[in-house]
Amino acid sequence: MSSKIRELVEKYGSISTVTFVIFNKIGTRDNTIINHALKDLLGLKTSIQQIEKLSKKQGSVFDLGEGTCIQWIFPKINGGRIEEIIDLISEGLSHLKKDFRFLYYTNNIKCYKK
Repeated sequence: MSSKIRELVEKYGSISTVTFVIFNKIGTRDNTIINHALKDLLGLKTSIQQIEKLSKKQGSVFDLGEGTCIQWIFPKINGGRIEEIIDLISEGLSHLKKDFRFLYYTNNIKCYKK
């Protein structure tokens, strides 16, 4: 777990994640638009993003193919808000004409010290 994610967990008690795969190119501008919408429309002030390129081989595990996996990480979010976040990201990606698939979300992830 990265130090930034650990800091979120320590500050807020737990985190929630939302993960998508985008199959065509997503640039910095596209990403910025979605992140601003999350902050402005939903009032989310704190988030972290993890972005990872998927090779065809890696993507085949999920029956996806090649693409970019983007995971948004937030302080703990209530269930109804998760749906709002998923919808907002989906609408943003559609508006930007991206070919994408929502993969999963996780909620209430905690980190325990050893």
